[in-house]
Amino acid sequence: MSFRTGLLIRGLFMKNLSKFFGTQKVLLCVITLLIFLFASCNRNSGTARTASASGGAQTEKTGRAAMFTHNDCIGEAVVVRRGDTIVSVTLDDYFGPQGFGNLTNVQNRGDVETISIGTDVWAKSIRVGTSVFTIADGATEPAYSGSYGGEAIPNLQVWLGRTTTRQGGNYGDNVPNRTYDQWMWYVDACKNGQVVYLTAAGAPASISPAYYGSNSRLSKNSSTYWGADGTPPAQANTLGWKVNREAVEAYAKANPQYIDPTGGRANGGNTGNMTRRRDNIWQFSASDVVTGATMVDTPNYLKVIQLAYENAK
Repeated sequence: MSFRTGLLIRGLFMKNLSKFFGTQKVLLCVITLLIFLFASCNRNSGTARTASASGGAQTEKTGRAAMFTHNDCIGEAVVVRRGDTIVSVTLDDYFGPQGFGNLTNVQNRGDVETISIGTDVWAKSIRVGTSVFTIADGATEPAYSGSYGGEAIPNLQVWLGRTTTRQGGNYGDNVPNRTYDQWMWYVDACKNGQVVYLTAAGAPASISPAYYGSNSRLSKNSSTYWGADGTPPAQANTLGWKVNREAVEAYAKANPQYIDPTGGRANGGNTGNMTRRRDNIWQFSASDVVTGATMVDTPNYLKVIQLAYENAK
């Protein structure tokens, strides 16, 4: 091999070797970049899993509660919360037997067995779930007597709750001590159509219980009670059930720390007690936070919402 030929071969070899190492550098850079991106993705993925795993408190949870709220009604609240935040709240009232047992103004009584007390006509017997309650012959008041869960109940309305005076914001007045299951037994029976009038033979009557004959429902949200359907209420210059209910729901949703009117969830120096202003709007003492509602038993409605909030665990 000539000297010139040797130099040519050597030059070609070095050129190819340079190309080879240049390519390897590019490959090395690409591989390094891929490793970096993979590690970065792993870190991000790990953070997401940790957030998901440690964010259990942020999971939406639903709580229910029921209790005596107003006059002859049992209130129910359903609260969905995420951590300490209220995502949604729904409030309703269900009429007790004092509200639907009176058939005096009901023209079509069908085959309901009735009993007269003074000048009023009442359904003699009702069934709540599987429990039957009856007004005794010769009774001077509409006391539906029966039993639930092995407990004798001489007057179902009194057992559920009944006040003859307006509470004026004093939560706890005339609210009987009932368990969650006892309150829910009645509410669920109303919701599921398991509250019925009975015939003389003890069978379900052909007409459904209704609040003074307003319609076939025992729920204020779906009855014509106090403008419940959004139409102007019978009483002039009043907000009605629907507007008041929505005001209470909006207030509780916006102010979860002020739900409990008895002070249990109030902040700082605020005792949590509520007062009714001259314009009938409810307000916490020593606070500008208001409910926007005029319902006389607003504290009771807030209390049942607070109980549902606490049950959303």
